[in-house]
Amino acid sequence: MAVSRLVASGATSNEVASQLFVSKRTVDAHLRAIFSKLGVTSRRQLRDHPGLAPVASHALPAWLAC
Repeated sequence: MAVSRLVASGATSNEVASQLFVSKRTVDAHLRAIFSKLGVTSRRQLRDHPGLAPVASHALPAWLAC
């Protein structure tokens, strides 16, 4: 999940690898699996995927956000 969220936020594979202390090849392998599972073919589609969209703080009442 960390790889997909970082890439969706605009990070490059090298940046993700550096932040997660893994190799770029590992990040790319995870991306291939993520793309396949989500049915997307690009980083832009990943960014726009509804499962990765940030939830607006005003979308839920405060008592449900806990």
